[in-house]
Amino acid sequence: MADSPAHLQFERAEPAGEAPAKDARCVACRTQLSSYFEVNGNVACDNCKDAAMTRQNASHAPTLLRGAALGVVAAAVGAGIYYAIAELTGYEFGLMSIVLGLMVGFAVRRGARARGGWRYQTLAMFLCYTAISATYVPRVISAVRKQEAQAKPAPGSVAAKPPGLAPADAIQPAAATPSGTGAAEPAPTLSSFFKALAMLFVFSLALPFLGGFDNLMGIVIIGIGLYEAWKVNRAAPFSVSGPFMVGEARGG
Repeated sequence: MADSPAHLQFERAEPAGEAPAKDARCVACRTQLSSYFEVNGNVACDNCKDAAMTRQNASHAPTLLRGAALGVVAAAVGAGIYYAIAELTGYEFGLMSIVLGLMVGFAVRRGARARGGWRYQTLAMFLCYTAISATYVPRVISAVRKQEAQAKPAPGSVAAKPPGLAPADAIQPAAATPSGTGAAEPAPTLSSFFKALAMLFVFSLALPFLGGFDNLMGIVIIGIGLYEAWKVNRAAPFSVSGPFMVGEARGG
């Protein structure tokens, strides 16, 4: 059964050659033609040509949403693989940034049904960079915990008391404060939670650059990964010409 017009694709441009033979058929619905149009160099019937033009001029919202959905999944899977390899091997493979860029780029392109253009390129690059930045967060948290563990006193050690401080004097500040009169900490709210989440997100995006020149090569490789995500989602050329009669000679 032929594809419905809504799903026809003519993204791949073919060089225009000689006029089709007498049994020319539409590349999408396989209808035999006596006259035809060329959509990106492909032979198309009138209905499929109209469907391709309608799809080309349709709203980007649905394809952006589908591209974002598949892109988020690819970004999450790629970031998990990236982090798992670093944890298991103890090494960071910068080439994973390029692999991640390709994963996200092709996922966005598939979700967008290969529509392409600056909107999808921006989306793919943003998701790719967010995924790469997210792999830095667990390492930062681990480093902070190690510093806190080193700063804690050893078990069983007792902090030395300042000379001349009597036991009564040490507990006097606590006794001087009436019970129940201390200022209570404000309860966390939903707005404060989202604010903290937004700050963490912005901080994670800055992490690749916090290493300065020591992470210069890593930044270059991240740039290559972003370029791959951008390149995969370039807009395909779109051209329509015709109608032409089957077998007629056309000028160059």
